[in-house]
Amino acid sequence: MRVREYVLNQLAIGTLSQGDALPTESELAKELEVGRHSVREAIGELDRSGVVQRVQGKRTCVSRQSNSEAHPAKKVNAYALVLPETIVSGLYPSLIWGFGQKARESRQESLMVETDGDLATQGDVIFRLLHIKVSGIAIVPAHAPMPDHQLEVLRAHKIPVVFCHRHTANLDAPLVRWSAEEAGRVAAATLADLGHTEIVLLSAAFGVPVDRYILGMRSELTSRGIAFSHSQVFFGKHHLHSTDEQEWDELSGRVLDGINRPTAVFCCDDSVSEHLYLAAMQRGLRVPEDLSIIGFGPKWRDGALRTKLAAVTIDEVDIGRHAIQLIDEMREGTRPLDSNEVVTVPLGLSEGSSLGPPRHKN
Repeated sequence: MRVREYVLNQLAIGTLSQGDALPTESELAKELEVGRHSVREAIGELDRSGVVQRVQGKRTCVSRQSNSEAHPAKKVNAYALVLPETIVSGLYPSLIWGFGQKARESRQESLMVETDGDLATQGDVIFRLLHIKVSGIAIVPAHAPMPDHQLEVLRAHKIPVVFCHRHTANLDAPLVRWSAEEAGRVAAATLADLGHTEIVLLSAAFGVPVDRYILGMRSELTSRGIAFSHSQVFFGKHHLHSTDEQEWDELSGRVLDGINRPTAVFCCDDSVSEHLYLAAMQRGLRVPEDLSIIGFGPKWRDGALRTKLAAVTIDEVDIGRHAIQLIDEMREGTRPLDSNEVVTVPLGLSEGSSLGPPRHKN
């Protein structure tokens, strides 16, 4: 990945151009601190994709096709939204809708691209968008730190970049976000106001932003004299999909089947809330009489079950619109490309019918 992105970056910023010879395998291995076998594999991939051309007995050169594709005649009138995934539920559909709506108001087409949350794929996506010279990019980056050159190469071509949800690069760029810590506080306050003191957090996996939810919950509950420790946090071994029924049942069982079953649960995602609700019903537990459930998800609530479940909500449509506004300002020159402004979108609360005061447990 390091070798491939190095070559693509050199091509994108113009250090390498049509017909130029690449450094030798030994030179690349030494400069990038990788093995020659890795260099050979990376050059092979670039050769197969038409970026470079290997000639027997001669140095590897940048191909004519690569150069012509990298420098099209003019910039397309399109803004790109780069996402880890474009699933049909969760936060991203609302983000896509808000982004596309505002892009049309700015007389731009909108492109949606998936990276599967992978840094290498993310680098390839950025390079492809650079090829067609999009007018601006909004990105929900992979959780791992974003290599500086992925942002530098876009900035070198004066393409505005706005981060959504999180900022994982060392270089400055605007960020439109919601606060997971505040979401934890809101969930904890809502449950505590109802009289709950035995509260747990449930997530499909641990990581960002779960650690921020925990901070918010602990801060709010501690200020009220309510204990909240790591033993009250439950999560799966990896990100669970809706089809992982056995693993969902095991995770739900850890919360519901113990002798110290909680009276209330904050679920980090709507899908987690739904699985916990169904698991509670299967065990003969009543919601909210025996168990209160509050989740987290988009302001737009779809489906009978999701409408029923309470949730801390975020207006992802607003995040998409804010991202376009920032891109427009950078293109117009009223905002610098390296602006470090952070726009935090406020949270809401959908009360549903899954909240109630705690009752005596059998």
